Amino acid sequence: MSDNHIGVEPLRTDTSDSGPLSEAERAARIEQLLLSGLDHYFGGNYEQAINVWTRVAFLERGHGRARAYIERARSALAERQRESEESLHQGIAAYQAGDLQRARVLLTQAVEQGGANELALVFLQRLGRLDSVPPSSQGERPSQRNPGSGASRTSTNTGGTPTAGGRR
Repeated sequence: MSDNHIGVEPLRTDTSDSGPLSEAERAARIEQLLLSGLDHYFGGNYEQAINVWTRVAFLERGHGRARAYIERARSALAERQRESEESLHQGIAAYQAGDLQRARVLLTQAVEQGGANELALVFLQRLGRLDSVPPSSQGERPSQRNPGSGASRTSTNTGGTPTAGGRR
């Protein structure tokens, strides 16, 4: 962890303390922790910000600013999760529709946002395998399909099984 204005590891208690903090020292420590939490929050490290602000709540029960900051960070985490899941579902839909470039962008975005990583990674691996197969031996890629060709057409779904009409 990098050095910051409150020490190398902000969640550890300083072992050099010689006893209980005076009121002024406690107030200064609380302010340091609040600022450190804000640094983490604005850096997108919401979990770390919550951890730091929880220390404030332990130092001063019912600290209003710390509780408000914690709730805001929890809301930001929930929003990040929602956005990640939305990107995941849109990425899977793009993959199934044959829009592989859009699928890759959306699935990568879902992973970067920290959401449902396992499923997104499965689809990204599939995309990677499609990219590694030479075009002459891979047959028809989903992005090369002509969706308006009618029911007499046979194509291959993502599992490799022929289906009638190009439908999965």
